[in-house]
Amino acid sequence: MFRDGVGEGQFQAVTNFEVAAIFKACSNLDPKYRPKLTFLLVQKRHHLRLFSGPAANLGNVNAGTVVDTQVVHPTENDFYLCSHAALKGTSSPSHYRVLLDDNKCSPDDIQGLAYALCHVYQRCARSVSIPAPAYYAHLAAYRGRFYCDNFDGSDTQSNISGDGNDPTAMAEPHLGLRDRLWYA
Repeated sequence: MFRDGVGEGQFQAVTNFEVAAIFKACSNLDPKYRPKLTFLLVQKRHHLRLFSGPAANLGNVNAGTVVDTQVVHPTENDFYLCSHAALKGTSSPSHYRVLLDDNKCSPDDIQGLAYALCHVYQRCARSVSIPAPAYYAHLAAYRGRFYCDNFDGSDTQSNISGDGNDPTAMAEPHLGLRDRLWYA
């Protein structure tokens, strides 16, 4: 599972709450069902840039470059992956942190999977900066907000009020949309 949009200070909360919620949802399906989970956080907003070449003529690293030593956390399982070539300017790698790995995947397997998933995003003919499932989750969340009862069309939290209305309450879908797959 790839999770985007998590800040450094939220890693433990994601581990405690979201991973536990996944396992609870699985046990609601079948009390004996506990799948093996590999849970990665993806971060795009950081200040690390990677360069290659001699010091006098630095350039962007090649797409597919992985850095998992020297500039990563000394005890945590994390890596940087530059999965795409920059169209303009300096390429920016994505930072990945493995929060949980029940599958006991090797670092090469996890890094290879992340890189492969950056090539299957259907809205782009090139590789993208983060794995396609993370992009699709962004699109689904953006579309899903229109199904909230109290959504006012803004991108802010301004629709949260103290009047007892829950801004996250979901509206019932139109009868013609029930049990239908929609595309992001």
